[in-house]
Amino acid sequence: MPTTHLPHNTKFNKMEHQLTTYIRTKMLFKLRFKYLHDYSTIKLHTSELTRFKATNEVLLKLASKNEIWYDCEGNFKALQKGLIDITLIKKPSITLTPLHKWMRDQLKHVELPISEPIPPYFFTFLHCREKYLELFFTVDKFCERVHTPITSLQRDLRPLLRLYGEAVVSLDVAQMQPTLLAKILTANVGTNDLSNAIDKGMDIYILLQEKANLVTRDEGKKLLFKILFGYPSKALAVLFGDAEWINWINDYKSRTESRNIHRDKPHTNLAWLLQNSEVHVMSKVWQSLAKEGIPFLSVHDEIIVRISDVDSTETIFNNELSKHFQMYKIKIK
Repeated sequence: MPTTHLPHNTKFNKMEHQLTTYIRTKMLFKLRFKYLHDYSTIKLHTSELTRFKATNEVLLKLASKNEIWYDCEGNFKALQKGLIDITLIKKPSITLTPLHKWMRDQLKHVELPISEPIPPYFFTFLHCREKYLELFFTVDKFCERVHTPITSLQRDLRPLLRLYGEAVVSLDVAQMQPTLLAKILTANVGTNDLSNAIDKGMDIYILLQEKANLVTRDEGKKLLFKILFGYPSKALAVLFGDAEWINWINDYKSRTESRNIHRDKPHTNLAWLLQNSEVHVMSKVWQSLAKEGIPFLSVHDEIIVRISDVDSTETIFNNELSKHFQMYKIKIK
């Protein structure tokens, strides 16, 4: 079992040690660490505390010894390096589709041949996937996005991956979320400035950068996502004027969306709609690739394939995207 430090502290009994190990392991899986300093909090439910006989007395003891931090709202954090025990993590209860199972099985054939330290979550995946592969492939309940160790692997390491022993190439849709938004807005409010800009091939992030007097394109991108996925606000109206499409966005983020599982958080409606639409489009691409027997790894709107499969993948990608969008651009790198 992979460890990040010495596994056991004799100050604690077996159950106390298991609890701290479980907290540390759950943090690794929930937060998918790239580096150890990424440690943050996770939620523990009453049933989990009961499982390890974690009474108030036990929690106070561990906290006083600086092994854990916790609060009255159920947030926990392991404060020391130590054992990662994957056997303590319960298998996901979701039933996978045949396509998802096929995608999951491709993870058996991934390698990261680098000499530098491999990020902790990816390290754990490589060493435990033979017996516990199902723990490393999840489909979220919010919009059925697929999450794997590839999804959380930092961008600069993805080109170094090997799939079936072969170097890889990435194909992704430029401005996927704005492109989806443009299609949605056209369907709901008709002709509008944002959809027109996308259809003309304009870079929305640069447009926003210029309008908001920001220094970089990346700042423009971050601002757009903050506006779109945050609470209803007048921020877009300040930049683009009091347009109908802006009013539609704010209204949609203010009303009940029965399909959104977070009905008590209507400001998440647009995030749900965009990500759900993305999954719908990408699922068609995944199905076509699987049908042709082309191995691939997914990172939301990005497809990672072997160099030998890049031409076939680009053709499939184009065939599917052309059914959904008037204007789009595939980036290959």
